[in-house]
This record gives sequence, C-alpha cells and structure tokens, in this order.
Amino acid sequence: MNSLELSSMSDEELASLDLENKTFGVIGVCGVVGNLVARILMDRGYSVVGTDISSKEDCRFYSSFEGYDIEIFFGGHPEEFFKKIDFIVPPPSMPKNAKVLKLASDEGIKVIELGDIFKLFTPEKPVMCIGGTNGKTTTTTLLKHIAYSAGISPCEHNLKGMQGNNEFIPSLQTRLNGDLAILETGTDGTPGGL
Repeated sequence: MNSLELSSMSDEELASLDLENKTFGVIGVCGVVGNLVARILMDRGYSVVGTDISSKEDCRFYSSFEGYDIEIFFGGHPEEFFKKIDFIVPPPSMPKNAKVLKLASDEGIKVIELGDIFKLFTPEKPVMCIGGTNGKTTTTTLLKHIAYSAGISPCEHNLKGMQGNNEFIPSLQTRLNGDLAILETGTDGTPGGL
C-alpha cells in the first residue's frame, strides 16, 4: 500500500489545520510507528502525549525517548489522555471503529492518520536510499560512519534490534532530526514511499 493512501484528509483540509501550540496524542508509542511519529512531532517542536497498552517494562523502544519531553500513559488510554490533546494519531493497524477513536471523536479530537503525517511533515534534508539484493546494511552502515567522521549527523531511528528497511521505518526516519537521511530501503519506488 502506498503510504499516502493512509491519509484521511485532503491536501486542502491539511493546509487549513491550525497546528500552532497544539498537543498531539500518539497511540502505540511502544510500537515502531507510534514511537517514530511521536519523535517526529517533538523534533518539530510539538507537545506530545503518548499512550500504549503495554507496561513501561514491556515498552521495547522506550529508551529512544531519552532526551525528549513526553508524557506516556502505559497500560491503556485513560480519560486524562483525551483531556490533554488536540489531535490523535493512531497506528495504521488500528481499526477505524476502535473504541479509543470513538472516545476521541466524542471529545471533538481530530484524527490525523499516518498518511497525513507524511504529507504534513516532509523530509527537510537530503535523503540517500540504499537498495539492492545484497550489501544494503553494510553499505548503509559504512556511509553513516563516513558521515559521522565528516561531522555530519545522519538521522537515526534508534529502535534497538530493528533493521531500517522494515515497513514504515525509512519513510518516518527521513523526518527525524539529522543533517542527512541515509536509509536502508526495500522500496520499489512506489510514489509516497519516501
């Protein structure tokens, strides 16, 4: 699926959103997509409140939030979460009729889908994609080492144990802080992928 197909709003609707001084609620911050979306938003100066059904101890990527100012509700989606947010960003795997989205809608909280995030926050740096059958990880690692040696900071997903070419990681990684995106990709060049 083209990542832009995950958008729920037209370009006009997105352009009309007032995002200034708003707080985003990100569901599933212990997962890959939620974690990266939360960090992208914080990198852009937005306030983020996260939630996840996992406990803090089971939050696999919690350490990637080191240095970020994020409040996370573990073990569910309490009422307090909805009182603190202006927008809610669900993971793409969440059914549209999920109870948490109904609760958000009842509170007048606008849903922003992953595809909307891709449209709203485009990469602001050069993007280098490494593809192919063999040698992607080695080449990506080597190029990042060269970049660091030259004083250039490539954006890093910092998701322990995850390769960079899984599902939405490359597309999201390009939107994290860094001077350059050096990505291991498995994309076939479908528009909207990066």
